[in-house]
Amino acid sequence: MCRTQTVTYTADDYTGYLADVKYDGYGKPPPTTLLLPLPFLLLPLTVLIPAPYHPAPYHPAPYHPAPYRMVNH
Repeated sequence: MCRTQTVTYTADDYTGYLADVKYDGYGKPPPTTLLLPLPFLLLPLTVLIPAPYHPAPYHPAPYHPAPYRMVNH
């Protein structure tokens, strides 16, 4: 037998929104299936090798100091 759910809704200014839920019958779980362990399977060993790291060369701009001028006051 299936389980039937009946819901009666009421709402007013005093109690607000109410739902009265009733069930008829009994629920039963779905049929279970027998789970057997899978046979052990040997897979080829995968070795992960990191990608080579070659940073871009760093060449800072040459330093040229600003020209020096003497100012007479």
